[in-house]
Amino acid sequence: MKLRNIFIFSLVIVLILAFAGIGLAEDKVKVIMVTDTAGLGDKSFNDSVWAGIEKAKKDLGIEAKIIESREMADYIPNLTGAIKDGANIVIGVGFLMIDAMAEVASSFYHKFLL
Repeated sequence: MKLRNIFIFSLVIVLILAFAGIGLAEDKVKVIMVTDTAGLGDKSFNDSVWAGIEKAKKDLGIEAKIIESREMADYIPNLTGAIKDGANIVIGVGFLMIDAMAEVASSFYHKFLL
């Protein structure tokens, strides 16, 4: 369990670093995380990803925000809201979000959705 969380945490940092270098260097990178229905405090994916984002905020100076989904019907509105809120990178957490992310990504192909 701990090794998986460390891997997720590290992956988030690497992805933010990679995307931050792609034409975003002159502006502050805004990352918005959308949780699955487990939300923060799940001691799993949501917490691990948020820890990585918080570290990137501290170490890299990114702007970070979180949107918690209460039910699956929140996924599309929350992902869309994150993009409309000006996120350069939107991170959707959990395999249950795959369909919602694919749908939102097809409308906002110019944004990074992970």
